[in-house]
Amino acid sequence: MGRGLSELQKAMLELAWTEKEKYYRSRKDKELVERWKKWDHDNSKRYKLPYEDKPVVPIEFAPFIEDNWLGAVYFSEVFKNIYGWTPKARNPNNISIIPDKFSKKDIGQKKYMAAYIAVRKAAARLEKRGLIKIKSSHNDYYLTDAGEKMAVLLARPTQPKAIE
Repeated sequence: MGRGLSELQKAMLELAWTEKEKYYRSRKDKELVERWKKWDHDNSKRYKLPYEDKPVVPIEFAPFIEDNWLGAVYFSEVFKNIYGWTPKARNPNNISIIPDKFSKKDIGQKKYMAAYIAVRKAAARLEKRGLIKIKSSHNDYYLTDAGEKMAVLLARPTQPKAIE
């Protein structure tokens, strides 16, 4: 495989693993699933996620609304989590989950482009290694089976070597 994974690549794998785990944990929680089934779905004009303005859905149900069984992660999530950028405000009438947008003016054109290129290249290298699949929109990615195994290995605490 050549060189090891960069810190950015590791963080990208971890973000996707966290998303996938959130989905599976919610479905394994039988009590949560029962509350979800009993929740009054018909009275919400649209599903609005708990972190959006004026939420309609209780936060505990977010994994059901997102329905992210692939554990897909938008590149904008990488920018928020790794670089700490604050996205632009969203249109309150938007009914779909879309990637966040960022102000190049606020971040700085050079800084923005450097991070953008770094994330794109990191994703391309991860895909070349077979650890992620970049979706056709080129705005998001998800873990492959090999990527899941790598994410599990990265999540395990390292054990100190035994002294002989």
